[in-house]
Amino acid sequence: MSAVAKRIQEGKNMARKKMRTLHWSIIPKDKLGETVWKAPEMVDSPGIDLDTNELESMFSLSPDKKAKGESKQEEKKGGIRGKKHSPLMELLNLQRVNNIGILLSQFKVPLEEVIGAIWRMDESALSLENLKALRYIAPKDDEIKILRTVVGKLDMSLLTKAERFLLMLVEVPRLSQRLESFLWKRQFPTLLAELAADTACLLMACDEVKTAKKLPQILKIVLTIGQVLNRDSYLFNSDGFKLESLMRLTETKGKNTQFTILHFLKKEVQTKKEHLLSFYDELPNVEKASKLCMEHIIMEVQKIKKDLTQLERELAVRKEEKDKLSAEQPPAPEDHYCELMGAFFEDAKLQFERLAGQVDSVLAKWNELARFYGEDADKAPPQQFFSCLHHFAHQFHSLKLPAAFLEGKVGK
Repeated sequence: MSAVAKRIQEGKNMARKKMRTLHWSIIPKDKLGETVWKAPEMVDSPGIDLDTNELESMFSLSPDKKAKGESKQEEKKGGIRGKKHSPLMELLNLQRVNNIGILLSQFKVPLEEVIGAIWRMDESALSLENLKALRYIAPKDDEIKILRTVVGKLDMSLLTKAERFLLMLVEVPRLSQRLESFLWKRQFPTLLAELAADTACLLMACDEVKTAKKLPQILKIVLTIGQVLNRDSYLFNSDGFKLESLMRLTETKGKNTQFTILHFLKKEVQTKKEHLLSFYDELPNVEKASKLCMEHIIMEVQKIKKDLTQLERELAVRKEEKDKLSAEQPPAPEDHYCELMGAFFEDAKLQFERLAGQVDSVLAKWNELARFYGEDADKAPPQQFFSCLHHFAHQFHSLKLPAAFLEGKVGK
């Protein structure tokens, strides 16, 4: 129990004002042992000579006003495109053929060159947007059956560009799998770089908060204020609180409802411990970390692992087919799938293993930090923890105190 808390306990029988309650989340005493609340940065740092008279004056009980908020919703509506005529109306979906024709307008080269680029897996000829369009255009299983029944039986000059292209695509074996592999190969470097940057940020943010010197002193002042406010409440008997409690500093208003506990906190720090005003400078990666979802990162890593497994299986199928074709007939000279995707797979597997190790390090660091701050790592994800800290710091630093308030002339 802090010195202020002891003085409060000793003076319980004295006449005093009833205070507004700060509804913080208490950390049980048996859980405080290895947390920041018992760390040298907290225990050995000098306390603050809190102006309890002003605190009582500002936050003693009196009728308060409740504000009602309103929320609004917006709805968006979209139209449905009409269907257009297709020469293969008896065989294919008209709207799909029409959509394919629209997508093909982005290709500025002859269709034969597009087919050649697909065979070669030519990244210089097909952009990422081209590949996404081709993934949509690629004939589905039911369409493949239909198209194969008419290959060589139709006058190509009478068909639309979309219809001709579909008949050309059906000649490329395992087209959908080829395009998925090709697209993933193009997206993989960007995806990996983003995930690596996000995990590196989380690692640094965990280290920054764990080793911060000024943050524990700010929390100690908040604890002291809360012990005064909660002296008549069951919440009084606390030597530590969870960081989510910082969100409530602006919710508890004084008798003058323009001012909150956050105003009082900043005034105390600004007038008595000015060096602590820059506490957030020790935490440069917390803002970005507050926007990162660990669950999303883990899901993306699991998806990469699944995609690698699928690619490995596809390579095995391709090799088997290639060996079989070699015995019967020469393989297509432009088909570079196995060579390109095989080399990519080996490199991607190594990069994935490094990323997975980095994610494991983040989880270990987060569990360590959560224990240090008395949090349950399973119930409070890092994004929530860092969001609370960033939001508090932003409110604290952006708060401008009126000169009259600093002089004690208003707020009571």
